[in-house]
Amino acid sequence: MSKRVDFFSGIGIVCLAAGVWYMASLLPPAASGIGAGGFPRFVAVCLGILGAALSIQAYLGMKQGDSSRTVPDKKELLYAAALAAVFFLYILVVKPLGYILSTMIAFPVFMFIYGERRWLRMGVISVVFSVVTFYLFERVFYVFLPHGSLF
Repeated sequence: MSKRVDFFSGIGIVCLAAGVWYMASLLPPAASGIGAGGFPRFVAVCLGILGAALSIQAYLGMKQGDSSRTVPDKKELLYAAALAAVFFLYILVVKPLGYILSTMIAFPVFMFIYGERRWLRMGVISVVFSVVTFYLFERVFYVFLPHGSLF
């Protein structure tokens, strides 16, 4: 992409982060723990910082006259479409299957799309990631994740 596109994309990401922060502040506070709005606010801060970094980097590149442009090829676009499709399917199955099972299925697919081919490593990482994040959200942050309705 061009530096101009990166610059305005970064500004858009910062605006999105501000909107997420605002919407998260409207969520009711929790009696204990960080509550439903704590994690979205954390993500909004990270997103805002990265969006600002993207804009600053692009701006400095424009000032130096860097006119490099990269256009994604068909393979990269196919990978992006596959990631979006898997994520969409994940959203559809997370409620009926529950967070742990649906994440243990989706995570190795994401890793495969990104190029990982060591199946044992993919399996171990997906199981550990699913269980640890579930425990972290449920027991530490008190943010309840879907348990699944099929089982």
